[in-house]
Amino acid sequence: MTQYLLPNIRMFVNRDMFDFVVVLDDESSADHRYGHCLEKESFTVKYESYPPDSSIFQGVAWMGFKSKGYDRQQWSTFHLDLQSEREILGAIDSDACIFTYLTEASVLTNDGRIILRALSTRDSYVADQDALGFDTPFNFMWTDRMPIWFWRSTFKAARGSALNAGIVETLATLQGPEVFWGCDGPALGHEEDEIKGYDNFDVLATTMTANGVTCAGGEFTLLAPSNSAIDKHNKEVGTPIDASILNYHLIPGRQAMDALTTDQTTVNGGVLTSYRKFRKNWLDNAIIGLKSEGASKSASWPADVACDNGLIHGIDTVLVPGAYTGSR
Repeated sequence: MTQYLLPNIRMFVNRDMFDFVVVLDDESSADHRYGHCLEKESFTVKYESYPPDSSIFQGVAWMGFKSKGYDRQQWSTFHLDLQSEREILGAIDSDACIFTYLTEASVLTNDGRIILRALSTRDSYVADQDALGFDTPFNFMWTDRMPIWFWRSTFKAARGSALNAGIVETLATLQGPEVFWGCDGPALGHEEDEIKGYDNFDVLATTMTANGVTCAGGEFTLLAPSNSAIDKHNKEVGTPIDASILNYHLIPGRQAMDALTTDQTTVNGGVLTSYRKFRKNWLDNAIIGLKSEGASKSASWPADVACDNGLIHGIDTVLVPGAYTGSR
C-alpha cells in the first residue's frame, strides 16, 4: 500500500471531494504504528476490532486462495458502513492501484446510478503485459475496477440477509472476553496466560427475554454486561435487573463504538454520562471497547457486533440509572 496505493491517492484523489479511510486491525500493534504514521500525513485511520467469534475465519477457498487473513478482509468489507457516514462507499484493496482521476463521473451515471465495472478473470496488469509484449514493473491488482462503489444501504441489507439474527438472538451465542488461568494455572498444569474459557452474554439474553425487552420495532445499540458482570451486580448491588435497568443499556439507533464519545440518551429515558479517563472512553461506570493491551494478556471485549436490528458493545459492569455520580 505504501509503495503504490498511497502515492496514487495523493496523485488522483481530490481529498475535498472524497474521504479516504484506512481500516486497520485493532489488535495489531504493528497496524497501530503504521496508522500513526498515516495520521501524520492527514489520512483518516480507523481500527476494526477482531470479530467476537473468530471461528468464522476458516480460510475459505476462493480461486485456489485460502487464508484466514483473506476471511478477515471480507469481514471488514462486510462492515464498511461502520467506518464512514458517506452515502456512497468505495472499497479498494491495499495492493490495488488507482490509475486515473476520481471524479463524480467515474462513480455515477448521468441519472445517478453507480457505475458497475466488468469483472475479468485475470488481473489487469497481466493483460497489460500481454499487450505490451514485455513484463511491466508493476505488481498491483484490479486496476480497471477499483474502487468498487456501493450504496451505503447495501451493507445493512446484505448483513440483514446473511446474519438473520437480532440483538437478543446474537447475545445468546456471542463469545465474550477471554478468561485466563492466571496464578492458579501452573498448579493445574496450565500457563498463566492460557485461556480457561470465555465470559459470555447468555445470562443477559435470558434476562432480556424474561423481561420482555426484545428490541423489536427499531434499531438499537446495546451496552451488554457479561455473565460475570451480572453475577457481580447480583452479589454486590442486589438491585433486580428489570426492564427499566435493561432499557438503560439500550441506545436508540446504531452507534458505532467510535461514536460513543458524548452523553447518550437511553430507551429508559435516562442519560449515560460520557467522559474520558485513563485514555479510554467511558459511559457512566463502563469502559466502552476495552481491548487487550498486548503482552499484559488482558481480555478483549467484543464491540461493533452487527445484528439485524442494531449493534452490541460488551461492557464489564451493570449500569443502574442514577448510580453514577462522578465527574467527567
